[in-house]
Amino acid sequence: MAAAVLMVTAACTGQPSATTPSVSTTLGPAECAQRAMAIVDDLQVFIDGYADTTFDEILDNAIPGLEEARTGAETAIAQARQQGCTGDGFTSDLGEELGGLSGEGPLARAIAFGFRGDPPPDSRTPEDRVVTPAENLAAVVEALGPGSTLRLGPGIYELNESVLVNRDLTIIGSGRPETTIRSSARGSAITVDGAEFAATGFAVEHVGDQIASVMVVTGGSVVLTNVRLSGGVSDPETGVDGHGLVAAFGLAEDSTDESGLMVIDSSLSGNERAGLAALGQSVTSVVDSEISGNGFCGVCFSAASGGVVRGGTITGNDIGIWVGGTAEPRIESNDIVANGNVGLLIADNSAPVVSGNRFEGETGSGIEASGEAVLKIRTNEFRHHDRGVLIGGSASGIVEGNNFDAVTAGIVVTDTAQPVVAANHIRNSASVGIIFDVEASGSIDTNVLADNEIGIQTSGTAAVTIAGNEITGSKSAGVIFLEDAQGTVESNTFIDNSLGIQVSGSAAPSIEANTLESPTGVGILYLEDASGTLHDTTIAGHDTAIQVTGAAAPAITGVTIRNTATGVLVGEDAIGRVDSVTIENADIGVLARERAVVEISGSSITGSGVGMAFAGASRATVTRNTISTRG
Repeated sequence: MAAAVLMVTAACTGQPSATTPSVSTTLGPAECAQRAMAIVDDLQVFIDGYADTTFDEILDNAIPGLEEARTGAETAIAQARQQGCTGDGFTSDLGEELGGLSGEGPLARAIAFGFRGDPPPDSRTPEDRVVTPAENLAAVVEALGPGSTLRLGPGIYELNESVLVNRDLTIIGSGRPETTIRSSARGSAITVDGAEFAATGFAVEHVGDQIASVMVVTGGSVVLTNVRLSGGVSDPETGVDGHGLVAAFGLAEDSTDESGLMVIDSSLSGNERAGLAALGQSVTSVVDSEISGNGFCGVCFSAASGGVVRGGTITGNDIGIWVGGTAEPRIESNDIVANGNVGLLIADNSAPVVSGNRFEGETGSGIEASGEAVLKIRTNEFRHHDRGVLIGGSASGIVEGNNFDAVTAGIVVTDTAQPVVAANHIRNSASVGIIFDVEASGSIDTNVLADNEIGIQTSGTAAVTIAGNEITGSKSAGVIFLEDAQGTVESNTFIDNSLGIQVSGSAAPSIEANTLESPTGVGILYLEDASGTLHDTTIAGHDTAIQVTGAAAPAITGVTIRNTATGVLVGEDAIGRVDSVTIENADIGVLARERAVVEISGSSITGSGVGMAFAGASRATVTRNTISTRG
């Protein structure tokens, strides 16, 4: 909102724009005063149009008509200048009229504050006053001079009208359990409008069925310490309003408002919508606080808001934290646990930094991202969710250095998302450690995946680079390619997996420079219509090092196989192209059966019980191979 002030007041003292229409009539002082009044009256009409509009209704957008109202005022001021309203009198009249702008309802008050600018000097002496529950708190606040301090004793302070704080004020209670402000007012219990406001040691709760948020801050500098805000009531039909705390700074699209809000060691709990709704260009810090039991989100960052949520407990909300618009908050070192749907929801073009948090819940996701969000998710802990991190839309960014334990699926990437997934530790997933599906792309680098049902799964037409990972103890498979998935599997280590790599459907990945070791199971399995290339990979142990079945047709080159029961098995209607492969100490080097077609060239089979075996209706082309069997 500050941008509106600057543009209007600049027009008061500057020269007419070159594009302003020329007007020949010359106005006198009385007419200039009337012109100032008319200009501001038009702004007041615009403000009045938002009396019944809530912040939620403009959550991610500039206020409709605000730019036009501001431009209209600037043009009218420039025309008045051209008509002779060039003296200090016009400037003074205009400033006085702007200072009288007001609004009914929190959003209208925020717009009025933006146009008003700095209030005229208040000469009243600051007071340090003790207030009892028997007094009218709203009237006491209205009567105080700027810079005053109110001390609230123990008890319940009843309000049936909103308290407006538009001058610097400090309120000190006797502690959250002892001092409670109980409000039944519509709109808000307390509205802070452009003041420096400090509050500590009391609770504010909204009661009754009037639609209201508990505290609304439309401008100024606000610090809340050891405060509890609860009981916000939303509209049952539209679902708007009903927040514990609303930070609504810089709602104009090009605002440079630098107002700020800090919440320390406080509780934002039990509101029907958000514990905290940060709008516009609000900069809000929430530190060491509890945000719990809110019906929609514990904290909502929208539009271009920012700030930090650090060291708090976010629990029992439907969504722990929601980040949308172009918001860029930092979310650090919180316990985000047992929220109903998702711990952290990242949407639109937002770009939060998420680090050092603990996410835990029996259902839902720890983090979900969509839209064109840019992710920076680092060094967090995830436990017991259905999905640790779910990334969809066309989101990008990095998921790095996190720990996942006992989630159903660790990281799920879908749609056209394209993140980098790097250096995470994922253990004990009941389903899959990492999934890339639909048209997702990106990379899976240097992760450790241990004791998951499946280590990594790609499907749809996903195309992902899987490189430098350590995959151990997978119960079903280390890596699975399904459907039409593509990609590269390079320089990974597979240890003690029941199945190292499975390629099925019509998938056709490039598999190169990997190491696979296991006493049992299959190293690499091709089935159905799979194809692709397998090159320069070492496979040790296993019952079968490479198995090709169905109608699969991979190209196998430069592979080294040691100490296995069967080196290469090609069956059913598969086609096996085996070139420059080294097989050492296998019971059977190469086995073809059923209707398989195998081409074996330039390979070395040593120390085997049987070098090559062909059964059923299989066919083989064998050229330039070296075979030496045991004994």
